[in-house]
Amino acid sequence: MRLIVIIMMMFSSLAYAEDKLFKSNKETIITSNNLMVDQLNNLADFKGNVVAKQENLTLKADQMLVYYDKNTSDISKIITNGNVEIIDGEQTARG
Repeated sequence: MRLIVIIMMMFSSLAYAEDKLFKSNKETIITSNNLMVDQLNNLADFKGNVVAKQENLTLKADQMLVYYDKNTSDISKIITNGNVEIIDGEQTARG
């Protein structure tokens, strides 16, 4: 069963891009096969068929590590691993 997590946090900086990919005031939906949250290290670990969507932007990966500020829930860093794909409308980047 796929977990669906709706995240309403600010994407203040992203590890994989210089510019902001996601807008902080828009809803972002992340789905994955598994989710582990490590509250001691302020980390959400999404694994297996990870898909993050916001409007026309989609980010896919085998794993997504999301580091956040425990006080504000602002995201400080995102690290993606394995079969990373960014789809923005008609354009696709793979790495």
